[in-house]
Amino acid sequence: MKAPYDYSHIRQKDGESLAEYYTRVVADWAVVESKGRVARVRHALHHMEGLAEGAGLAIARREGEEHLRQETARLQKRIADLEAVVRGSVSKVEAEEERRKAAVGMRTRAGLLAEGPDGEPWGLSEAIYALPPPSNRWTQGILT
Repeated sequence: MKAPYDYSHIRQKDGESLAEYYTRVVADWAVVESKGRVARVRHALHHMEGLAEGAGLAIARREGEEHLRQETARLQKRIADLEAVVRGSVSKVEAEEERRKAAVGMRTRAGLLAEGPDGEPWGLSEAIYALPPPSNRWTQGILT
């Protein structure tokens, strides 16, 4: 449907704000050319309201995109920091396995040192070998 009033000949100039364009359309077209007819003024006001709403949505979208870009950059930096920390760390399962291996190695060495001169087992070395393995400290029930 064609608009009842046509003021397409009045265009927004480069660098002209929406408020200045709005004033020019109402002053030059709606009031002067129509001799102040209320219908033309209302039509121009309604059209300008739509333009202002569109401009406001565009500004809000740009601000939202900028905020999203800033938050994404901040989160990417945080992810990179966390990945650097994770690269230098060991998982609980790996730490528990190494802890258990170290305990077995210490028990074996202590048992060998407690044996007699020819490697004959004594009561102390047998007691050391009979010690139970250490219990899990960080992982419950994963390793036995």
